[in-house]
Amino acid sequence: MCDLAFSDNSPDRFEELAKQSGASMIHDCGIAPGVSNMVVISEQKGVPPLKSVKIRVGGNPVIRDSEWSYCAPFSPTDVIEEYTRPARIRMNGEEKEVPAITDRHMFIAGRHGEMEAFLTDGLRSLLTNPEVTCESLSEYTVRWPGHIEKFLDLQNSGELDEQSLVQQWAYTPTRSEFTYMDITITPDSGPVVRWEFDIPGVDESLDRLWPSMAVATGIPFLVACEALLDDRIEGIQSPDNYHSDLDEIITRLKTAGAEITRK
Repeated sequence: MCDLAFSDNSPDRFEELAKQSGASMIHDCGIAPGVSNMVVISEQKGVPPLKSVKIRVGGNPVIRDSEWSYCAPFSPTDVIEEYTRPARIRMNGEEKEVPAITDRHMFIAGRHGEMEAFLTDGLRSLLTNPEVTCESLSEYTVRWPGHIEKFLDLQNSGELDEQSLVQQWAYTPTRSEFTYMDITITPDSGPVVRWEFDIPGVDESLDRLWPSMAVATGIPFLVACEALLDDRIEGIQSPDNYHSDLDEIITRLKTAGAEITRK
C-alpha cells in the first residue's frame, strides 16, 4: 500500500503486524511530509549532528486578492484541521506540542516575494527517526500575508463558519497557483544548506495540465508505488526510510516544470 493521507497516529505502530502478515506499506509519500523527509535524511547522512531544520511549505494562488488570497489544493476541511491541530516539533532536543499558527514570520519566497509562515503539524516520522539527530525541527505552512490573520480574527470572534470557508476556499481550476517549499538545514559547524522547490500549476501553453499540488504530491507518490511494485519495500516504511529515490523524484519534478535548487 502507498498512502499520502494524514492520520493522527503514524502507521509505523503496526510494523510488527505488517511483518507477521507479509504486508508492505509506504506512508506519507507526498511533498511534505514526503519529499521534505527525504531531503532532511539525505543531508543528515554522513555528517555531524545538525543544529536545526526548518521546513516551510504551501500551495497558493499566484495573484493575491482582497479576500483570502487562497484556494485549497486539497480538502478545505483538512486545511482547517491543519490550522487548529497542535504542532509537534523538536526544540533544543526535546519534542514538544505547541499551538498551531505560532512563530509567525514573514520571509521572501523566491520569485513570489514576501509571504508569511506559521507552525503547523507535519514533521511526522522525522521526529521519531533516530538518524535525524538535529536539536530543533519545525515545519511551517506558507500563505500570503493577511490570510491567517483573517482566520484568527474570525476564530477569536466566534464567527468562524467551517462550511462557509469550504465554499470560499474552493479550488478554482482557472486560477493560476503554485506550490512552494524551502528547507533550511543548519549544521553545528559549516555552511547552512537551503533547498528551494517552486512547482508551477496549469499552463496549457507550456503543456502543463495538472495543478501544482497534484504534481508535487503525485510524482513522489508514483515513485513510491514503483518502489513497492519492484519489491524494494518491506514492512511499513516512511519517506526517510527510502530516501534513495530522492534524485528520481527531483528529476521528474523538474521535467514537470519545477525549479529546484540547493545552495
